[in-house]
Amino acid sequence: MAPSSAIWAISVAKSAPAVSLTTISSAPAPALAVSTSASSSATVESHQPPLVINPPHPVDPVRDRAIAAAASVDDLAAAVSNPASDPRDLAVEIGDLKARLTDARLAKLIAQRSAGEKQQKLTDLETRFRQSRAECSSLEQALAAETKQRITAEEQLTALSAKMMVHDEVVLRVQKALEAANEARASQSRKINHDWQLYKKNLRIYADRLERFH
Repeated sequence: MAPSSAIWAISVAKSAPAVSLTTISSAPAPALAVSTSASSSATVESHQPPLVINPPHPVDPVRDRAIAAAASVDDLAAAVSNPASDPRDLAVEIGDLKARLTDARLAKLIAQRSAGEKQQKLTDLETRFRQSRAECSSLEQALAAETKQRITAEEQLTALSAKMMVHDEVVLRVQKALEAANEARASQSRKINHDWQLYKKNLRIYADRLERFH
């Protein structure tokens, strides 16, 4: 059967996975390619290096030559389904992927717990900050009141000092007046004593002066 025939229907059942091939064309058949999974690929993020779930097949020259050299349907099916053309162990890859997914979930859970603890610490710090700010505001008000009282006391002290200075001046003047009065009284006492001595010596003069005063 030539490759350019109109319709091919091939069904192969061997130890390898079954392969079904249907081609409708009047032109030469293109090269056949078999993929063991969907053509899309995804990437799983974790703490380990990223793993591509469905990477593209690497170039296999031996497989390509076997497909190109196939002279019959059996040879073509054998070349396409050759296990050596896809050396990947899907079971191992799936197990590795599940292990990485478990690690990623565990890391996510740990990160969520850590984030919750940090959020709680942040909430506690914010509460303490608000309390400290309220205490600081209260202390500032108390300090302002004490400062006002201190200024008032200083003003009162200044006023009292001025009054004391005036009082000291008054006291000084009174003391000087008392000293002058004492000196005058002492002088008068001396004069009286002197006159008394004279009067005792001369009673007539004393009597005459008494009559003058009276």
